Amino acid sequence: MADAVEFVKSQKDSHNGKIILWSDSFAGMIVLVVAGLVDNLSGVVSFTASCGISALKFDDPEKSISTLKEKFYGGGFDQLEDLARDGPMPVVSSDQYSNPSLLIPIQAFRWFIDQGGQWNSGWENRVTRVIPKTEVPFSPFVTAPFIQVPVLMMTGKEDEMPQIARGVQLDVFNRIQSKKQFYEIDGGHFGAIYPHTPLFYEAIAVQSAFIKSIT
Repeated sequence: MADAVEFVKSQKDSHNGKIILWSDSFAGMIVLVVAGLVDNLSGVVSFTASCGISALKFDDPEKSISTLKEKFYGGGFDQLEDLARDGPMPVVSSDQYSNPSLLIPIQAFRWFIDQGGQWNSGWENRVTRVIPKTEVPFSPFVTAPFIQVPVLMMTGKEDEMPQIARGVQLDVFNRIQSKKQFYEIDGGHFGAIYPHTPLFYEAIAVQSAFIKSIT
């Protein structure tokens, strides 16, 4: 994402200079981390962010983000020891007993098979998850207090994904000191990302209004 931001900045005739990060689910968490590490952004839209099952605390927030930023820009993650490694395994499965998958809820299976299974999507139901061992975790609990741009956090009511707990998301949101908005939408984790549905258009309307307010 940092490289993508730098590339967009270099294309001076193709944008108005306002760069906003947007993403959902696991990547919705990632944009909250990147926003505290990358300079000269204009805003963040984070949808159903996977912020974890419990809040994290740090004795020295300034030192923690400095350490994370150094590792973020230094790279070399493939050279680090694995804290955890899962897979290769299916992304989703309808039978967790005989064919366990990374994402367990049946709602995940329905969405990925419906959307990824469409003609010529290129999606494959196979993944390996690797978490490198780092001194400071790649977490929005590290970066949230240092985000300096407006943030919209949109979350699905009664989100069924285990890593997306409303209280944890609110804890991250409360640590953000910049202009911010928290919006809850019906449909759980996947409802608002089914194209051309009322929830889909509701999400678009809220996110578009937020983006227009900062550009």
